[in-house]
Amino acid sequence: MRVTLLHPGVAGRRVKMKKTDFMRTWCHGKVRRLGQFWAAAWSWLEQNIQPHTASEAQVLTSRMRLGIILRFNLWAVSIVVAFVFLVSHVYQLQVRRHIEIDSKALGVYRSYRQLPAQRGKIYDSTGSLLACDLATYDILVEPGRFVPRMPEVIELAEHYLQLDRDQLALRFSQAVNHAFPCLVSESADELAVLRLEKEKLPNVTWQKNEPEAENKYSIVFYPAGLDKKGLRDCIERLSVISGVEVQQIEQRATKALGRFREIPLLLNASLESATNFMAAVSV
Repeated sequence: MRVTLLHPGVAGRRVKMKKTDFMRTWCHGKVRRLGQFWAAAWSWLEQNIQPHTASEAQVLTSRMRLGIILRFNLWAVSIVVAFVFLVSHVYQLQVRRHIEIDSKALGVYRSYRQLPAQRGKIYDSTGSLLACDLATYDILVEPGRFVPRMPEVIELAEHYLQLDRDQLALRFSQAVNHAFPCLVSESADELAVLRLEKEKLPNVTWQKNEPEAENKYSIVFYPAGLDKKGLRDCIERLSVISGVEVQQIEQRATKALGRFREIPLLLNASLESATNFMAAVSV
């Protein structure tokens, strides 16, 4: 929540402050006004009730007694008000905000996480190991990120992970050549679809939306495989047909071109095999 106040010193200037800052300023103003009231009351007692000379103070008159009583009462009221403020603040911290402050304090030095339990080792009567826990790892790769080193990675995978070279080459090639879609529009009409059929733009497809969307089509563009000039021409034609700005289509196409397809290289690999392969690839 934000509160807008008009600055008293500059006409028309607005100062925005948070609710906590507003409450802090309001409390400070209240305390300052109480202090000013207390000082004014004390000064009035000194000037109107208490005598000013030693001769007047020799005998305790009714006015002097009244001044002394009023001063003690003023001190008592001030102490009671301060005590009420202190008790209210302690109540806020210890009772109303106890759970919040306690959770924050615990979060400083305590954290929780789940650790899967290990089964342990099982031996037979002769001491031979029958069963134990073995850590396995899933190795995932994005071939589009290491195209220049692809033959080397295939050779290392064949050596350390015992994988077939030909199958790896085929899977890596499919992952590199995978084209990610770029959504141009989700609300194209039939006229736009007819123009797309007439234009026959490359790597552009369309599909009719669900029945509840009346005669609306989704236009999808696959920018992979086009050179810069062809990509630019295709984006401009799509902008004219779909009504979407060229800059928006370019941003979506750039995002699609920057993606890499991730494929599993080996699942449930042993710790030794995974460590040796990762060390060899990192060299």
